[in-house]
Amino acid sequence: MEKLEELVAYRTQALADANEELKRLNKEKDAFLAVLTHDMRTPLTSIKGYATILRDRELSRTQQVQIANIILRSEETLLDIVNNILEIETLQSGTPVLLEKSTFDLALLVKSVAESLEAQAIEKQITLYYETVPKPIIIDADMKKIERVLLNLISNAIKYTPEEGEVCVRTYTNGRFACIEVKDTGYGIPEDELPHIFERFRRVKDHQHMAIGTGLGLSIVKSLVDAHHGEIHVTSQVDKGSTFTVKLPLN
Repeated sequence: MEKLEELVAYRTQALADANEELKRLNKEKDAFLAVLTHDMRTPLTSIKGYATILRDRELSRTQQVQIANIILRSEETLLDIVNNILEIETLQSGTPVLLEKSTFDLALLVKSVAESLEAQAIEKQITLYYETVPKPIIIDADMKKIERVLLNLISNAIKYTPEEGEVCVRTYTNGRFACIEVKDTGYGIPEDELPHIFERFRRVKDHQHMAIGTGLGLSIVKSLVDAHHGEIHVTSQVDKGSTFTVKLPLN
């Protein structure tokens, strides 16, 4: 009889724990959908508004180009949101991350990604530095996934750095690791939020009104770095900036 009571108590507690977990996941889902709806509405509204202007008004060639660029940037924002959702869906499925590895120069890839984001930095009057290295840094990794890591980290740094700030990207080796450092003079992350920064849907509370985002980017970065048996670390000071460092095994 005593064992039966213990079993009932155990099962009851297990059900209660499962119920609490379901409640937590439901809240997480609702919060994500609220953020997603808001963040997708902003670029969609921009596209609709400027497309209407192009249709209904007589504009100079310069004005047309300016509006077209705004529409393209809004489209890029939407695409980034969709890509993050697709990426996190794959990572959450429980299927191991499949890596299509190749041997390539990490320094060259970092330079290429940094150059592709220069327009985004210029638009915010942010100086984007890339420190060149004297020789190639060869790694064996999935180039597309490492590119995704770089795009998320550098675009995040630009997004959360105020006008006339700086973002510096550098690549170097440290022992058996190839390292990527993304340092900014941005808003910074409060110390109590640093342990949670790589959690899904997590956004720094003070940053939510500063930029569009789903809170998925850093979670994706962490998952992709882990899949390569690498490491990622962050240091930050409020109003001074943040530094993200990725370490990947050298070839």
